[in-house]
Amino acid sequence: MCRLNKRAAHRSHPYCKPLRSSIDHHIRLRQLLDHNDVTVGKNLYNNEHVAIKMEPMKSKAPQLHLEYRFYKLLGTHEGIPKVYCLGTCGGRYNALVMELLGPSLEDLFVLCGRRFRLKTVLMIAVQLVSRRTTDPEGIPEVYYFGPCGKYNALVMELLGPSLEDLFDMCGRRFSLKTVLMIAMQLLHRIEYVHTRHLIYRDVKPENFLIGRTATKKEKIIHIIDFGLAKEYIDLETNKHIPYREHKSLTGTARYMSINTHLGKEQSRRDDLEALGHMFMYFLRGSLPWQGLKADTLKERYQKIGDTKRATPIESEGVMIQEDGVIIQEDGVIVSTWELGS
Repeated sequence: MCRLNKRAAHRSHPYCKPLRSSIDHHIRLRQLLDHNDVTVGKNLYNNEHVAIKMEPMKSKAPQLHLEYRFYKLLGTHEGIPKVYCLGTCGGRYNALVMELLGPSLEDLFVLCGRRFRLKTVLMIAVQLVSRRTTDPEGIPEVYYFGPCGKYNALVMELLGPSLEDLFDMCGRRFSLKTVLMIAMQLLHRIEYVHTRHLIYRDVKPENFLIGRTATKKEKIIHIIDFGLAKEYIDLETNKHIPYREHKSLTGTARYMSINTHLGKEQSRRDDLEALGHMFMYFLRGSLPWQGLKADTLKERYQKIGDTKRATPIESEGVMIQEDGVIIQEDGVIVSTWELGS
């Protein structure tokens, strides 16, 4: 088997040159991890602006490669083979490395004596004719991942302001209608992430961005930053990861679930609870556990968790249930939204 020349592939990639010489300006965004830089770059082939996320190659806890893998996972679909790498092989060929599949329908047709039953043909037809989403709404497109000097770089679609930015622009208070419209999109977004066997684990307004102004995606909320995401289905056993306790805190303390504060293994329910806390934040302008004083970070997290447990559900304003979302003000239900509607 020949060895792929990844360096050659990186040099020939349209996003490799902009990384080094065509950066418009250097910025740091709040919605990303503090140690990760984000650069606005340009594809010299089509003048398209992109976001470039950087991570030192000598990082003690590298996450960018996992984030890239999760982005690609969210962009793949049932029945579409995975593509792993494109590079040169032996200096004479281009090589495309992709998922190894089984026999073709023609092979199976021959094995079955060149005759399929009606039931088999109908089952094949359902899969081949079934319409599936080819471009998951609200998942930013990823163009490139690879080294750039001393950094790993992730080049992706450039988006607009975050929900936190918009919240500030609106005087730190969203109307009930706005919160419901946000909830409708984000519940679908998290639902899609869960269907790809991922839990997000980092719900916060900074991680949800609308599309750029004057584009078709300017009213679509995108979910970004999968550095803390985790697969909740074991790839070897195809079973749900086991329940565990004494886990370290993962996520943003302001929005994370009560079970996360208690050190329990996170799952899909924790993403939904964190969404509920964020919706309450948008409705109220602040959360009861904000601004707590403590001598250490550990003590502060403990106080936040204690306050969450002591806060009655009826006073929070937002309740997420299995079949939908309930919005209430002063203990009175003012609106409901059913999942799947």
